[in-house]
Amino acid sequence: MSIIDVSEVKPGSHVTLHYRLALPDGADIVSTFADKPATLLLGAGQLAPPLEEILLGLKIGHHSTFRLEPDQAFGPCNPEIGAIGVTRDAA
Repeated sequence: MSIIDVSEVKPGSHVTLHYRLALPDGADIVSTFADKPATLLLGAGQLAPPLEEILLGLKIGHHSTFRLEPDQAFGPCNPEIGAIGVTRDAA
């Protein structure tokens, strides 16, 4: 019988967290804080690699705030594309 250490975040961990994406002026684009937290699988491509790196090694119950610059997350704004609204049911 092997004992699995679930005391810290590792590749393949399911992580439940609240997150917020905001514009530079502080306006929310997306936030889970008014609802249930999101549960994501590390290594499944659900998070930007720099965010996964930040989460690796954190202990269960850890609370922190991280700030990622656009090039670390979804990339800089492209004004030629503009904003596209997508509902969660659109997938």
